[in-house]
Amino acid sequence: MKHAAKMERFLKGGKEVEMVTVAVKMSMAMYAQLMQQRFQAPKCYPMPPKKGDLEAELGMKIACGFEMMYQEKKKEGEEGKGSGWKMYKESLEKSGYFKGLIPGSKEYNMLTEKAEEYYRNSSLFSKTRELLNAPVRQIDEILSLPYSADDFKNEDIPPSDDDSWLYSGEDELNSALQDRQNEMDLYELKHKKKSKEQQDTGASSRSKGEDFDLSELVKTMQGFIHKMSSYEGAEVPVDRDPREVELDVELFMKDVESVIKCRGDENLTGDVDDDEGSLDMDFGEGEDGSDMSDHEDSFMHSYSDVMNDELRNTTLKRSFVHANEQSSNKNEGTSNVTEHMDEEFSPVDVDVNLIKNLVDSFSCQQGVPGPTSNMLGLMGVKLPKDDSKDN
Repeated sequence: MKHAAKMERFLKGGKEVEMVTVAVKMSMAMYAQLMQQRFQAPKCYPMPPKKGDLEAELGMKIACGFEMMYQEKKKEGEEGKGSGWKMYKESLEKSGYFKGLIPGSKEYNMLTEKAEEYYRNSSLFSKTRELLNAPVRQIDEILSLPYSADDFKNEDIPPSDDDSWLYSGEDELNSALQDRQNEMDLYELKHKKKSKEQQDTGASSRSKGEDFDLSELVKTMQGFIHKMSSYEGAEVPVDRDPREVELDVELFMKDVESVIKCRGDENLTGDVDDDEGSLDMDFGEGEDGSDMSDHEDSFMHSYSDVMNDELRNTTLKRSFVHANEQSSNKNEGTSNVTEHMDEEFSPVDVDVNLIKNLVDSFSCQQGVPGPTSNMLGLMGVKLPKDDSKDN
């Protein structure tokens, strides 16, 4: 404001300067700011004696604004500081140049003077000074041109624009604000409604999951496995489009005969190495078929024992849930021998393993189509989604 009080550049003649009327173009926002800004004219400014002269008041505000801008840019150009110096000083503060000293102290001012001296000798100072002085030089060139008040007297000045919107637009502004507020309220209402629907959907899905009967799933699977299907294979829904399998019967029978012939040759070759007497004895004793069945049972038991011995040291048995697994967890006081016997002879719970494998496979699908959902969908079974992982 001290620069506007003196008006050293834009009003060198003081009150002796003659005022003229000119047309000035500006935005509506700038015009509203000038009209609403209360500003007392400087004593050196030649305001007309008639109060309420709108054109003279606007001209005074514009002239004072130019004067303040000019003097500020001129000062920054002479000092060469501006935004470049501010950035340079901030970088010094971040690097610890001032060593945490209090601004305004003697040591702080000494360090500042050294930094300013170094900044004036840098190339950044000359570039910044040139940029800051550019608008000042341009204004000096414009004001140095010869001019007189007679050059503006015969100009055709268009009438001023209607500024009633500045005074009578309160109702329209309030109406527009109310419309925006209604839009925001409607958006929040829809957002709350959508959130509530999602919560209700999650609660219903959880209730469905709790009400889902796993025994029905076991019965459905057992019924599907034991059901006698037709020659076309497993039955699928009617809306699907199954493709018939093309089978060449003659070629299929030739392949089967070749496989049987190869198996027969292998058995014949193995029998040649056996003792002929034992062969005749076995053949004579097996005429009624009972000895042959006993031999097959003995072979199956021996084969089963050998297979169990091979699998005893593997982790295959741990991948199944046994029937006595829950009871063994409760009876912690049993001996190691009893636990070993239970582990060896306890049967596998087929139903529990079935449910466990189906649920694990369905969880791995992560909501996308997969083998478990497709297979159960053919049987009309739909497992509930696991919402606990999503939350």
